[in-house]
Amino acid sequence: MVYTNNNLNNNINPSNSSNNIFNRPLLILILVASLIFTVVYVMYYYFRKNQPIPGFTYYSSDINNLNPLFNTSAIDINDCVDQCNKQAMCDGITFNTKTKSCLGQYEGLLRSDTNQYVAWIKDKKYNSLKSSGNIENTSQGESIVSLLKSSSRGIIPNTKVPIPIFPDQFTFSFWITIKDWYHNYSYWRHIFHKGSSFDSTKNDFKAMQIHNWEEITDMIPEQCIGAWITPFQNNIRIAVTTSSSKFAPAPALDANTEKCDCVTNLQTKQINCSKCWITDLDSDPNVTDTRLLNIKQKKVEYIDIFDIETNKPINIVVSFSGISAEIYVNTKFKTTFILSGPPEWNSGDLYVHNPVEYTGEVRNIIVLPGTSSMQIVKDLYKKYQI
Repeated sequence: MVYTNNNLNNNINPSNSSNNIFNRPLLILILVASLIFTVVYVMYYYFRKNQPIPGFTYYSSDINNLNPLFNTSAIDINDCVDQCNKQAMCDGITFNTKTKSCLGQYEGLLRSDTNQYVAWIKDKKYNSLKSSGNIENTSQGESIVSLLKSSSRGIIPNTKVPIPIFPDQFTFSFWITIKDWYHNYSYWRHIFHKGSSFDSTKNDFKAMQIHNWEEITDMIPEQCIGAWITPFQNNIRIAVTTSSSKFAPAPALDANTEKCDCVTNLQTKQINCSKCWITDLDSDPNVTDTRLLNIKQKKVEYIDIFDIETNKPINIVVSFSGISAEIYVNTKFKTTFILSGPPEWNSGDLYVHNPVEYTGEVRNIIVLPGTSSMQIVKDLYKKYQI
């Protein structure tokens, strides 16, 4: 059999093959649609990443059980985003532009909704904080809190202070300039503290002309943390309320009653007693109750930072991780302080500069909801240097 050149060309010409993609318009349409969808999705993600999304909500995956982290009011979407940034567990919000309600959610689901809603999802840079409790870069705290306070006094509401993901892992950083150590000499001088109010009814400031530290801790038992100028030296005291447990013998079932060895005279029927004791005394040989009670103890522990220079801005960073606290002064590691128990994070407000005053100012009080490394300390110093 003899093949002509035309037949041979027809057999090997791809354009005549049934496998030619251009002969399949439906496949071409699917490929083009997939390409367009991919491009649109990438562009949408790129431009919407960490940006408010109008017409969407970010609620729990179970719409019948929202269980939000918080449900408060906000001035605008930026205020609502700021509230979410202050809580490490919050990874997105839903803001109602009409009612001004702000709902924070953890592991929510983005849903299309009416134009009165605006959703926002936190950037993934916060994920490491959720898993380890360690701050990896200062941007994790950039919009969390940066309070500027000079020599004036005031109260920062608890809602404006970030909540650490782990209650015993957090960092405080602040700048202080002390111009005169001898102003109100011999009294404890308050810089700031988060916790107990000065006046439980009015949250008002009252002069505390107190010489003894024990009176301070009685008056302000909740400090997480507190910063004070000592009465007689150029030192700053960092205080924190800790909580620990210990096991102690349970008191006798008939505690606080008197027991005696008594003998009855058979003739006179009189009772003569001797060797009396109180049943809740530890030395009581007749206590047979062997139960141990788990007793929770709270106390204000402290560490002093010595020889603070005057007329010079000083940066102090206190980083907590469990029962360990590290202190840095102007990026230099100062000391490690081991607590008797983990620090107890409280829901109190942050109080700044209660009388008795000192001559100076405090600025850039930064609260980071995690433990900081030496590199974070240096970055904070560079970023907020006065």
